[in-house]
Amino acid sequence: MNRWLIDARELRRHSKETTAYGSRLLNMQERQLGRSADTDSTISHLRELSVFPSLGREWPEILSIIEESIVPCVRFEKAGRRGGLWEVEASLPAVLSEAIVNGMAAVGLQWASCPVLTELEVAVMDTLAAALDLHDKFLHSSGMGGGLIQNTAADALLAVVAAARVRKRVQACLGMNNPMHGRVEEVPVGPDLSISVDELEAMIVEDKSRAKVPVLCVAAFGAENTEGHDNIAALGRICEREGIWFHVDASYGGGTLFLEGHQEDHMQINRYADSINMSGSCWLPTGLDMEFLWVKEKQWMTAAFAATGDYLPKAMDSISAPTLSKWSVPLGRQFRSLRLWCVLQYYGLQGLTERIEAKVATAGSRSAAPDERFQGDDQGFEANANLTIEFIARYFKSLEKGPVRDLELQAGSCAACLMENGILPAKGRSWEAILEDIQRLVTPGMCNWQHPRFLAFFPAKTSTPAILSEAIMAALGGISADPASHNAIEDRMEAIVMDALGKALGLGEEFLHTSGMGGGIIQNTASDALVAVVAAARTAMHSK
Repeated sequence: MNRWLIDARELRRHSKETTAYGSRLLNMQERQLGRSADTDSTISHLRELSVFPSLGREWPEILSIIEESIVPCVRFEKAGRRGGLWEVEASLPAVLSEAIVNGMAAVGLQWASCPVLTELEVAVMDTLAAALDLHDKFLHSSGMGGGLIQNTAADALLAVVAAARVRKRVQACLGMNNPMHGRVEEVPVGPDLSISVDELEAMIVEDKSRAKVPVLCVAAFGAENTEGHDNIAALGRICEREGIWFHVDASYGGGTLFLEGHQEDHMQINRYADSINMSGSCWLPTGLDMEFLWVKEKQWMTAAFAATGDYLPKAMDSISAPTLSKWSVPLGRQFRSLRLWCVLQYYGLQGLTERIEAKVATAGSRSAAPDERFQGDDQGFEANANLTIEFIARYFKSLEKGPVRDLELQAGSCAACLMENGILPAKGRSWEAILEDIQRLVTPGMCNWQHPRFLAFFPAKTSTPAILSEAIMAALGGISADPASHNAIEDRMEAIVMDALGKALGLGEEFLHTSGMGGGIIQNTASDALVAVVAAARTAMHSK
């Protein structure tokens, strides 16, 4: 086998203990809600073991360290309650598809870099928009707007802020609900935690008197931390009158739009909103990094984010094959649409609707009934996990025999096959059937970044531990977003790993967390890292 390819035999050899552990992990979370471990002692133990050893460890030893030292410190956000700020639901299709996504390790820079990656994201976002009864302008098929998958609500808001500012091209003044997550100018709220319309009117008048032009207003449709709702119609009328971009943050409340009886909400959002986002992690069992953003006018997204460097091949956009990297900060995109597609296929519209109805019914108690298709079925999970690992192993074994990409593919052909099969079926399907469709409908549209003859763009290699550990992380569903959780294992581990890498790269002490001055952080892409540095540099300059 080519030395650059993953050894399928190694992957198969280590899959059994990993899938068995993943099954135990998924079923122990409900029993360990109250369990806590000493993060300090865990970090000390990991340092003693050496974060970056001279010689590599075998996967079973790494798995043992994860199980015995790391997992007991993780706050289980996936479990059926909301003890923290966010609910994060994982599921069998989310966990197993994540292994496939990391195995293929494709990057969506533009359509040619992985045709099916782009076309599937367009298809699933249009399908979800239709299921939510959003205006046709929010769909890619309209030729005007469309949707894309973001990492978090903050990423979605950042994209909208940039687009709104470009539309006005003036000194920006932004307004949003006071308790909402984000750093823009806050509008005071009333006792019901909704924006005070009078306060917003007064702020607009004041801004105009100071030669500032308001460009964006963000309304909450079920804020994640307060569950408050703003008056969409009242705020929308103000924004329409003033020419202000009106964004609806439906991170937490958006899932209710799947249900009947929300015609008034649909009408107001479709009438006034220029953009809307909702959290897939809260309402759909997709796991983390699954925020949905729709806009009515894509031209402002591309005006804000389009990269025009000579290092990128020129690409013509079309309705079915837009360059989604022009819509937000990251230049490269993961194949997260495959994970979302797998979840939609596995549960179907009926299954997802029933889950959302159950969540709404138990909103006060914050304890939903466990999903029988996901919890308490060790043998079922292990069997499906083994099928998944076998699928990945076969994929790697077949790479050398096939082309890097089918050069005869035409834009829209992948989506046509997927749409014909149905993106969101009425009823859920078995995982085995979904795997067969991935082989039949998805892999022919891949650009195989792991192919030994792949020489385009840049290397994006994966490995057996990367594939297996990502599946474990998807099962954990841990999230480190609570400012009170300053000792979270997720943050502490990231700090010691980045310090170890910094030392290995020969960086100065000031770049390490141990210095108390600087430190390292893992970013999604180089674009995200650059945006963070630009913001920090700007703040540093203003403070001088």
